[in-house]
Amino acid sequence: MTGGLILGCGTTQPAVDRPTNTYGRPEITRRERLARREHHLNIVFATPGYPPSTGGVETHVHEIATRLVARDHGVTVVTGDARRVDTPRRERREGVRVVRCRGIAPNDAFHLAPGVAQAVRQVDADIVHAHNYHALVLPFAALGAGDRSLVMTPHYHA
Repeated sequence: MTGGLILGCGTTQPAVDRPTNTYGRPEITRRERLARREHHLNIVFATPGYPPSTGGVETHVHEIATRLVARDHGVTVVTGDARRVDTPRRERREGVRVVRCRGIAPNDAFHLAPGVAQAVRQVDADIVHAHNYHALVLPFAALGAGDRSLVMTPHYHA
């Protein structure tokens, strides 16, 4: 779009040239996308496990994720528990998009899943929320977060 005016909210502004997406629509910045929404966010949780895996962190993340979905937020959980053969690598559970990355967890203690970085990077998220600092999912989530807001919840039990 060259020249012309953009009308909205009673103001006029000169149009600017912008790159277009695959649908031919002008690309918008994250800030513009957020301004168009009311209170809806796209949130990524990075966690070592997620149901049907069981545990305190898994339950905690599940409870938060499903409650945020109920409030019309977009939620994706990226987890390093794809070592289970009975769970799909990608699924939707109770409105939550779940992406499982291959990982290793010697003695089920330190989850190492380098694919978490790429999976987080691929999600159009406003916030990345990583859980469980001793499970090594956090550094990969931080790498994938880039310039997006990163929140960390340090779960630990003795």
